Amino acid sequence: MTPLGRGRSLGLALASSIGLERYGRNQRIEPMNTPNRSFLSMSPVEYKFLVTVIIVSLVPVTLQILGADFGSLGDLPNLPVWLSLEPPKVLEQMHYVLRGSFVHTLLEWSSVCTALFTVILSLIHYSFSRDVVTPLIGIAMFFAGCMDAFHTLAADHLLQGVADNRDLIPFTWAICRTFSAVILGGGALLLLRRQRPQFLQGFKIILFTSLSLGTLAYGLVLWCVYTAILPKTTFPGAWLVRPYDFLPLILFVLAGVFVLPSFYRQYPSFFSLSLWFSMIPQTTVQMHMTFGSGQIFDGNFNVAHFLKIVAYMVPFSGICLTFIQIYREKEQVLSRLGSSLAEAVGLNAILDHLADGLLVVDIHGMVSRWNQKFLHLFAISPPKLREQCHRTLAIAPLSEVIDRSRTAPMEVVCQEVPLAYDRIGQAIATGVFKQNADNTLECLGTAVLIRDITNEREVDKMKTDFISTVSHELRTPLTSVLGFASIIQEKLRDDVFPAVEPLDNKKLSRSLKKVDANLNIIVTEAERLTSLINDVLDIAKMEAGKIEWRMEQIQIEDVIERAFNATAALFERSGLDANIKIDGGIPPIRGDRDRLIQVLINLISNAVKFTDEGSVTCAARVTEGELWVRVIDTGIGIAPEDCPRVFEKFKQVGDTLTDKPKGTGLGLAICVQIIEHHGGRIWVESAIGVGSTFLFTLPLMVAPQPSTLPRFDALIHQLQRQMVPPHDAESGQKRILIVDDDAHIRELLRQELEQVGYEAIEASDGFAAIQQVKTLKPDLVILDVMMPQMNGFDAAAVLRNDPEVAAIPIIMLSIVQDKERGYRLGIDRYLTKPIDKERLLGDIESLLHQGSSTKKVLIVDRDASTIKTLAEVLQAKGYMVSEAQSEREGLEKAIAVKPDVIIVDAHAQESELVRALRFERDFHDVVFLLMPAPEEGHPITADNRRP
Repeated sequence: MTPLGRGRSLGLALASSIGLERYGRNQRIEPMNTPNRSFLSMSPVEYKFLVTVIIVSLVPVTLQILGADFGSLGDLPNLPVWLSLEPPKVLEQMHYVLRGSFVHTLLEWSSVCTALFTVILSLIHYSFSRDVVTPLIGIAMFFAGCMDAFHTLAADHLLQGVADNRDLIPFTWAICRTFSAVILGGGALLLLRRQRPQFLQGFKIILFTSLSLGTLAYGLVLWCVYTAILPKTTFPGAWLVRPYDFLPLILFVLAGVFVLPSFYRQYPSFFSLSLWFSMIPQTTVQMHMTFGSGQIFDGNFNVAHFLKIVAYMVPFSGICLTFIQIYREKEQVLSRLGSSLAEAVGLNAILDHLADGLLVVDIHGMVSRWNQKFLHLFAISPPKLREQCHRTLAIAPLSEVIDRSRTAPMEVVCQEVPLAYDRIGQAIATGVFKQNADNTLECLGTAVLIRDITNEREVDKMKTDFISTVSHELRTPLTSVLGFASIIQEKLRDDVFPAVEPLDNKKLSRSLKKVDANLNIIVTEAERLTSLINDVLDIAKMEAGKIEWRMEQIQIEDVIERAFNATAALFERSGLDANIKIDGGIPPIRGDRDRLIQVLINLISNAVKFTDEGSVTCAARVTEGELWVRVIDTGIGIAPEDCPRVFEKFKQVGDTLTDKPKGTGLGLAICVQIIEHHGGRIWVESAIGVGSTFLFTLPLMVAPQPSTLPRFDALIHQLQRQMVPPHDAESGQKRILIVDDDAHIRELLRQELEQVGYEAIEASDGFAAIQQVKTLKPDLVILDVMMPQMNGFDAAAVLRNDPEVAAIPIIMLSIVQDKERGYRLGIDRYLTKPIDKERLLGDIESLLHQGSSTKKVLIVDRDASTIKTLAEVLQAKGYMVSEAQSEREGLEKAIAVKPDVIIVDAHAQESELVRALRFERDFHDVVFLLMPAPEEGHPITADNRRP
């Protein structure tokens, strides 16, 4: 599985585990917790509940219309009649007279008890839901019931007031109903506010409400009891029988129409719904009293008290239904929780026993879980992780991965990190999310999977080393094949074809042309094989960090033009159109010209390979402060899922069993290394059948900077003026010693050299080379590196330390690319196989023309790029170069090497190096050349020799 796939799978698994744990800690059961519910969205159960409330509220008035009498009036007989009755009859008459009071008391205390049960259940609901809305409404209902209790006590003469009971009883009824309407409707209206004061949160607001309503109720009771004259509230025969009951009627209607529907939408529950429905019996009660009850205990009076019980029973039923729903939901939750817990236990067991290390941090960066493998990989003890921030742990590279993932939690971040015991790990970090009920994702933290890849890296290194070794071994026979084929082809064209043409032998001519064509195929295929081997060696050097970079200021137009020139033959053979589209005014970039040309050649070659007809276009433009280069083709295209894979090493998309691979699969991997070294990025956009577009970006130079490199032409001119090259001893045929353990390579080189007029002698190893150099004194030595008994580096070191032969130029020609080591030994040129004939002959001519290579130059400069570039130029001119990046290092090397010329920065004229060497005995004839800074703008001058 890819790191991306592993990261996403890890995130899903941990989301289940962490989300379950968090659910178990924080989940609160909230019935009907869907906001903004309306009357039309009620469930069938709620509709049935509403219909029941309406029917119960209308049944009494319906029966009254049909003739039923619910009155309980008792006529009080005169005293003589009472005295004439027998004792049992007296008791029966007393029950008859008091039946209205009994019914009234029974109905009123039923309402009070219902209110008491309601507030108890509401407080129980608060204990596990922490929702203050339900207990606040329950408390309001309870104190409304308390006022009803006061009315009952006054009606039963258990609470004797100062005023006449005929006024006290109906007036206390009106006060109780007004109090109930105000606290229920007004309380609901206050709760509709979104924000409550901070000091009235939780239990505090419950206590505050209880004390406030209790004080208000008690004050009203005292006022009613101790007031001598109370207003008359009952007017029998009037159309408004009880005018004081008209105010609570209006309040209940307003609450039922406007306040409580909004309250239900904001706090949806069975209890809030039942509170809304209770306004139906509450309104019916007030209508019976306001328009119907002319005296105590008549039909409308008793019906009103009965319906008041219904008004209290409706919220009580609602909270009971709420508890039933909570119980059912709890059963469902427990069932789901049980199955999820079993799944989580299994998941935790898997996570704890993963072969890879696991670390999870929450959104605050605190470590929340880990497994034993993680502790082992980083050698950390568990107590150090508990409730610790990941930044405080000794895992800085891993903390960097976590921070990167937290900035983009939806992405999968991969990075190599060091592990304990000098091992290497790969960290894959991803965000852990939980899906909420509204389908939004909540980030729970970051999970990191750490995998020990030490063995994989060793295997990769072994594979790379093996391929590199095989490639090196292939280059030796390949050099012979390519060299001899080129010689044969050249001999045929220069010697054989001119001799055969006058013979007019058509059969022979056709055979020779066929031979020439076959040789051309051999040369072409050998060059292609060389290119493939070079790719393998390039990727090996890049992974080892040994690649040589020559960074300089370049123009992208030049890079693109040279890349197309190099691939012109491909376009001729394929018949494709080559297009270049470059915007004007593109500023320069800093980079390695040859490597960037290599990138474009690779991209263009791939485009041509996989395009049958159409064109290949290279476009360059500046976008978002970067240089964007596109190579666009009209070829077969790449499937979108395969686009990221084309940049993997040794990876080629498509069916390799049916489609012949067209390379090693390393070209694009090399492009990635080169572009990333330049600070850019490379990717591909493609689809099957519509062609492909390879894009890469490069950073722009802010402004053209003056070159920090010295003026080499002026510097070489000063060197030539200060140092007189040795005089050639002979002007006859030059003798060149070829040193190589491969007889075919020696034969190839001998033929090439003799063809241009040089005398070639041979040696098969380093020992033989040293002996022949000392005996024959050749004019130049071509030296291989990999040889038995003594390699080329050791042989070069021996020759350079022998004063008699140290002046002989040495060209190192090898399959091993280690120029740095060779130049440190003092060789003059370093070339790689297969042999580039033109370059080899050019270097030989240059070295033989300039003579001795014993001129030693020491470069002292703080800028490494300046030293490197200057050293290459001087070495190409035949000088032996030593380098130093500090004055102290330069002093030590000057004393050890004893150079003929010391090149120093102009600002170092009065430095420790110059002052110290002025008094050294062996430095009387040393030439000091000063390199001015680029902004100084004057030519380089040579310091005088020390007098």
